[in-house]
This record gives sequence, C-alpha cells and structure tokens, in this order.
Amino acid sequence: MNQISRQLFMLITLILTGLSPAAAEISYPTNPLYQQKRLIISQDGISNFDLQTGRLVWQTLNKLQTFEPVLTGESLLVGSSQGLQVLSAKTGQLLWQHGGGIVFSPIARDNTAYLTARDGRIWALDLTTKKVLWQRQFDGWLYPPTLKNGVLVVGGQGAEVWGLNPEDGELLWQQAFDQELIYQPQAGQELIFITTYSGDLLAISPTEGRVIWQKNLDATNELSPILAAGNIYLPRSDGIIQIMRQHTGRLLWLQLISEAGLQQPVLINNTLTVADNQGRVTYLELIDHQFKQVDVPGVSLVSPWVDDNKVYWQPSKSVIQFKLLNTPLILESSNPL
Repeated sequence: MNQISRQLFMLITLILTGLSPAAAEISYPTNPLYQQKRLIISQDGISNFDLQTGRLVWQTLNKLQTFEPVLTGESLLVGSSQGLQVLSAKTGQLLWQHGGGIVFSPIARDNTAYLTARDGRIWALDLTTKKVLWQRQFDGWLYPPTLKNGVLVVGGQGAEVWGLNPEDGELLWQQAFDQELIYQPQAGQELIFITTYSGDLLAISPTEGRVIWQKNLDATNELSPILAAGNIYLPRSDGIIQIMRQHTGRLLWLQLISEAGLQQPVLINNTLTVADNQGRVTYLELIDHQFKQVDVPGVSLVSPWVDDNKVYWQPSKSVIQFKLLNTPLILESSNPL
C-alpha cells in the first residue's frame, strides 16, 4: 500500500445507482474518486469531501442526475442528464459544457474524450478545442467504451458489441450475443470480458471481436466482474463469488459468501471487498483466497471502497454519511442528495 493510501480511510460508498433497464432506465455504476486526500462522489450532483476532517469542500450540479466523475489533468469530466459537464477538480466550478440529453461518463486518452449517450451515439471530443472529431450512431443506449490494443470496444442496450478505430470511428468488427450486456465491456490482460443477462461470461478478442471462450454461470447475474492478477473475480446474484482464469476461463475457486445476495465489489491492492444486502462485509484476499466477514447490524450496505484498516458505510441515500465502525466519525453533506 502506498503512502497516500495509508493516509486514507477504508470506505464503503455507493457503487450502483439508477433504475434497472426493465424500468426503462439504466443501472449504472458510479465509483467514488480519490483526488489529493479528497473523496469525490456522484449521485444527484457531485460532492467533494475532505477525508481528514469530514468537511464538505464543495458541492455542485445538485439538480442533475450525474454519473461517475473522471479526472483528467485538473478537470473533472462528469456525464449527466444534461450532457457532459467539465468542472475544476479543485473548486468544483463549472468550466464548460458539451452536448445535451443523457451523456454517460467518458473515458479520456491523450486529451481526447470518448463519450456515449442514451440515444445510441458514440463520439470523440477534443478536450482542448472542444470540437467533435468523429461520431457514430447505433440503436439503443450505449455503455461507456473500453479501449484495448488500439480498439474502442462498446456495447449497450442491444445484444451486440462493436470494435471501432479510436482515431476516426471506423467500424472494425461487430459481434452479436443472445442477451444484452451487463455494464460496459472490461479490458483484462489480453482479452475483453463481457457478462450478459442470460448468465453468460464471454472472453473476446479486442482486435477481432472473436469469442475466445464462453461460460454459463448457472445463475442470473447483474454484477460486473473484477479483473486482477490474471484472474476474473465474479460476484453472483445468488451470493457466490467465483474465481476463474482470464486466459482459459478455468474455474479456480467457488464459495457461497452470503445468502442475502451481493452488491458490486471493489478491489484495492490485494483485497476484494463486497457487501451483502443485510449488512455483512466480506474481505477476500487475492493471494490465498482466505476471507473474513464483519457484520454491521441494522445497516443495508451498498458496495465498498477499501483502504487501510477502517470501515465506513453509507446507510442512507438521502444524506451522504460515512460512519466508522469503531469510531463515531460522521461526514454529512450540507444538502441532502
């Protein structure tokens, strides 16, 4: 663990927000962002907390539905219900806006942002000139893309995944599946991994779109895999965590963690941390697959953010509140979200 990590707290905070696709909305993860001893979270607006004092440093975009903030240089790129919002990471001041309608969190590479939208558009935006470099249109909403081996891989509402040239948006390949994807394709060491609502986990080539291997998980699943150390750490909706090799899909480990179901886990250093729906936190060590569990009575936990040896959780969506398990330190926002 690096010096900065040792100075931070072990947090549990909101990972999943929004409604399900069945409700005509999109389940969309929104991970917290660390930035110089600050915790920046997104829900209905963006809030920046000082981790050492618990003070709310700034809060903005309260009237918008916002998605996961992306840090690039000294700016925050925030997808929202009213287009892309570009903020000063230091002050939260709105610097400029781009587009309209629901625009999801971009990925940023070399001063270019790649954005997707509810209306099925994907485009490249020059962050200096603010000009659109290229744009493509697909049917249905799109998750944020993944960039791997020089190919921009994107999927969404339809049961298809496309590979694009990030320089000009040229279609390089497309691949159809039986069911739509669960969140965005994820890049592993060599392959791209996707999960579908039919319970399939697939490994595909980022350069060709060819399916390398496919496994059925024998369980309905709405969670995304965690990729680390050449393995796939897959939380399942039936409360099981499954570990597989990225290269072959070979099963390494299978364990029932909770009969109450699991939330989306997070990975920090060599520990996978996941909460269930009844207030139990499980810490799984990647090296030896040993795990321990801690109960937090009376709290319906959401997914955790991990660091050091302290635990915070967010017991209420109406107030941003992180409470340490064994020390009564509470952080609260000045305005309910």
